[in-house]
Amino acid sequence: MLDETYYRNLLRGRIRLAYLSFTMVSFLSSIGYLIWSIDWIKHTTNCGRSGIFISYFAIVATVFYAGLATIGLFLFRRPTRILSRILIGFATSSSIFVIGMILIMIISMIASFEPYCLRDKNTFDAIYIIILTGITCTIHVSLLVFAIMVRYPASSHLPTYREAISATGANRMTERKPIVLKATGTAAWKLRIYSILRYPMTRTGPAVTAAVAIYLIAFNVGMRLWKGDEHPLNRFVWRIREQEGSLNPELLYKKKIVQDYHYSRIFDAKDDPPHLGY
Repeated sequence: MLDETYYRNLLRGRIRLAYLSFTMVSFLSSIGYLIWSIDWIKHTTNCGRSGIFISYFAIVATVFYAGLATIGLFLFRRPTRILSRILIGFATSSSIFVIGMILIMIISMIASFEPYCLRDKNTFDAIYIIILTGITCTIHVSLLVFAIMVRYPASSHLPTYREAISATGANRMTERKPIVLKATGTAAWKLRIYSILRYPMTRTGPAVTAAVAIYLIAFNVGMRLWKGDEHPLNRFVWRIREQEGSLNPELLYKKKIVQDYHYSRIFDAKDDPPHLGY
C-alpha cells in the first residue's frame, strides 16, 4: 500500500528528473543550432533572402536555448513545487518557439528560397535541418506533456488511505472492493485528464499557437495582395507557372543567370548573352 511519503518522493524524483532532462536537452539544442548557424552562413550568398533569414533564426535559437539551459541550472535548487511550475513554463515557451520557428521557416523557404542553393552535395544541410528541428520539437512537446502529467499538486498535503476511506463514507467492513490509491490506474488516469483539461495552459498554449499561425497567414496574404508581382509568394507562383508546374533546379538556375545578366549590365548590340547549353 502506498502512503503519502511515497507519492511525494515519487513526484519529486520525476519532476527533478524531467527538469534536468529539459536543461540538458536545451544545452544540446543550443550546440546543434550553433553548428547550424555556422554552417548555414555559407548559404547566405546563394540562397537569396531565405539564406540570410534562416541564419539569423539559427543564431536566435542558439541564444534562446542557451539562455534556457543557463537559467535552468541556476534554478535547479528551488523547491519542487516551484520547479514544477518553472518546468511547465519553460517547456511551453520552448514548444511554442520551435513550432513557430518551423512554420516561419517553411513560409520563408516557400516565399524566396532558391532551389539551386543546395547543389554541390549540400543536401546534408537540408537533412540536418529536418532532423534537428524534428527532434527538438518532439522532445520539447513530450517534456511539456510529461510536465503537465506529473506536476506537483497545488495542495501541500496528499490524501492518505484512511482519509480517502473517510471521504467516501465507506469502511473496510461494508465496502465491496478495498480502496487503494495507486500511481496509475483507470480512476487516477481519468482524474488526471480532467485536471489537465481544467489547467489554464492547456487552453492558452493552443490559442497562442493558433493566433500566431493566423497572423502569419493573414500577413502574407495581405502583403501578397499589396505588393503584387514583387511579393516573394507571387514570384514563386510565377516560377511554377513558367515551368508548367516543374521546379527543375538546373533550369531555374540558368534562367536566373539570364535575368542577372540583363539586370546587372548595360549592354549593346555587340554583347552576347551567356552560353547556357540549349
